[in-house]
Amino acid sequence: MLNWIIDGAERVIKNRDIFISSECEAFKQKFIKESDSVAMYEADFLETMKASIYFKTVTDAYLEYKVYCQEAGHKYPLGRNNFVSRMEHLGFEKTKQAASSFLEKNYLKIKVVNETE
Repeated sequence: MLNWIIDGAERVIKNRDIFISSECEAFKQKFIKESDSVAMYEADFLETMKASIYFKTVTDAYLEYKVYCQEAGHKYPLGRNNFVSRMEHLGFEKTKQAASSFLEKNYLKIKVVNETE
């Protein structure tokens, strides 16, 4: 039996052909999202967001994120710079106007693009 396992492992390594079920992929995506406090913060405000555009100063967004983390039981929220980087990775655009920096994401635009694909 051990030889059978070793043969199978060698084939997988050689061919790089691993089957991953949809259930396994869904679990992986859920785990990644749940371990990402910034993605969880976005999901949380999306539930109550009335507008289709998120537009806040970086300062306000970061303060809301820290409150979210405290309420959700995340012991170690990201620092401000890492928070902004994660928000940009999630599709937010950082802009500068006058003396403030803003984070913006147009969810209506995203919905239209996804529907046309």
